[in-house]
Amino acid sequence: MAFNEAIKFIQEQERVTWHAHEQELTAYAIKRLSETPHVTLVGTAKNKVSVQSFLINGIHPFDIGQMLDTRGIAVRTGHHCTQPLMDGFGIEGTVRASFAVYNTKTGDRSFHGRNRPRDQVFEIAMGIEEIQNEIINEFSLLDETWR
Repeated sequence: MAFNEAIKFIQEQERVTWHAHEQELTAYAIKRLSETPHVTLVGTAKNKVSVQSFLINGIHPFDIGQMLDTRGIAVRTGHHCTQPLMDGFGIEGTVRASFAVYNTKTGDRSFHGRNRPRDQVFEIAMGIEEIQNEIINEFSLLDETWR
C-alpha cells in the first residue's frame, strides 16, 4: 500500500522542478549551517547533489548523529564510501544531511500535541546548538565533580 502511494506521489510531481527544489534546499542548508557556530562544512562544491556534510568541532560524527536522532532529525554519519579520501584529509567521518523532493523549508509536524511550523534545516542547526550546550553542561558538571 505504501509503495502504491509512493508511486502516485512520484507520478503527480513535475520532475523538471525536482532538481531546482533540491538545489534550493541545499543552498538554504549551506547558508544556515555555515551561520551555526562551531560547524565546519565539508564538501562545498558549486555544482553538487542535494546533500551537505558537516562536522561540529570537537564532537565525533557518530555522536552528533545519535544526538540529532534523539531529536527526531534524520542524518547519516560515517565515511559515505569515501574513506580513502577522508583518511587523506584526516577526517574520521562526517554527518550528512540529504534533501529531496519530499523535504520542505516549512511544514507541519506534531510537537507535544501541537502543530507548529517546521523549518527542517533550521531544526538541524537548532539540534546542533542543543548538542553543543548539552556537552558544555556535562563537562561543567564533570569539572565540578573532579574539583
